[in-house]
Amino acid sequence: IKDPLFARATAFCAGEKTAVWLTLDLLCVDSILRTRISKALVSAGLGVDSLTVCATHTHTAPSVISFHSRYPTHEETFRGIVSGTVAAVSQAIESVAPSEIAYGEAPVAINVNRREIGRMRDVNDLTAPTGLVDPLARVLRLSHVGTGHTGLLVNYTAHPLTMAKDVPLISADFPGQTVRKLLERDGVVHAQFLQGCAGNINVKISGDEREADLAGALLAEGALTAADSANPSEGTGLNMSSHMARLPWARFPTLEEAQDLRGKARAGEPVPDVGRGDIAVDWADALCQRLEAGGVPPYIDTLVQAVRVGDATLLALPGEVFVEIGQQIREQTGAEQLLIAAYANADEVGYVPTASAFPEGGYEVDIAPYYYGLFKLTPECERVLVRTGITCVRDVLP
Repeated sequence: IKDPLFARATAFCAGEKTAVWLTLDLLCVDSILRTRISKALVSAGLGVDSLTVCATHTHTAPSVISFHSRYPTHEETFRGIVSGTVAAVSQAIESVAPSEIAYGEAPVAINVNRREIGRMRDVNDLTAPTGLVDPLARVLRLSHVGTGHTGLLVNYTAHPLTMAKDVPLISADFPGQTVRKLLERDGVVHAQFLQGCAGNINVKISGDEREADLAGALLAEGALTAADSANPSEGTGLNMSSHMARLPWARFPTLEEAQDLRGKARAGEPVPDVGRGDIAVDWADALCQRLEAGGVPPYIDTLVQAVRVGDATLLALPGEVFVEIGQQIREQTGAEQLLIAAYANADEVGYVPTASAFPEGGYEVDIAPYYYGLFKLTPECERVLVRTGITCVRDVLP
């Protein structure tokens, strides 16, 4: 264990309404975990009007999603996650106080478009080209009136992969180091990381804790610059919205085709895009079981949420969303103070690429869907998620 993992929560309250944004130092958050957390909060007397559960997407933490038995998460771990989450939400709600809200942003040059420039084996240099990325750290500063206490929500876009050379291990990676460094600032009593649309975006450096510390320090520096120059909010109140995004599956195999694939997998033959071995057998077995049960819908319904607090809007998207999708939502809504968190609520959807990425293929389009689940999405998923995100944001705008 290199450093501890945390559940961190921010509660927004106005009148009778309460919205909680929760970040877990995990690879993923699926809808099953979100439901468990929601039920545990209700049992603890902490029911809220809007609950958003995000993952930092650190690759050195429990995955929650088993990836077809490749990385199973034990029930004891789940219980620990849920109990820690309840404690974090309870503390957040108990700490609610009148606050001044401000929004700021600053560039931080530690991310790279891995499909345009290269992956970890190709890029390990802060001076490397970036390609198309979201270069900004966006910060929501919450200042308790009369106490001098400050909370910071930091939104940045990059796969946490700095610890890649030394797995398996437990670490919150650079998001955890960022939070730790922010909490060293006088007056900062709470800091929380919100991972952006990083489906095709990596951090530029990897190795061990030295790289994690450096990336965390650079992001913390940018976040503090954004916080120090943040513009106070003139708006008041709390608005919430949620909609389901119905993301369509591509054509999936018939039962007869699935049984043929299972035979090949059990014989040790490679299964297209899945590979061979235990993961292929597990995928083929699960596929056959699902098709034998019948009633498989040609889509997956995923939750999209927005919360507006003061002049700022927070938007939560499911899965590993490509950076272009977040940019489209930002541009088409015209929301100037918009923090977009991906890896939220329903990460079982896997990668959500742009339509243009499908003919290009690659890991995110062709291979990863069979780790996350059973089926691939279609190019239409981009349009659906952009449209749903825009709807949620417009719902909460004044």
